[in-house]
Amino acid sequence: ADQSGIPEGVNLPEEIQRRTDRLAVMAAAKAKIAERAQARYAKEKAQYDTQMARRAEQEALGQKPR
Repeated sequence: ADQSGIPEGVNLPEEIQRRTDRLAVMAAAKAKIAERAQARYAKEKAQYDTQMARRAEQEALGQKPR
């Protein structure tokens, strides 16, 4: 494969730069997705913790948890 010719009209430095730029954009998008997932997890965890605390409080008072 390394010995095959380069197709007509391909400028290797430009192609390498284009691919490098695309990889950087994809890495930034991946980081943003991970950040959003972490924020969503933190929000859902806080809601869950609040719900569990409320349930424990109800049980301590002898009420049925809802």
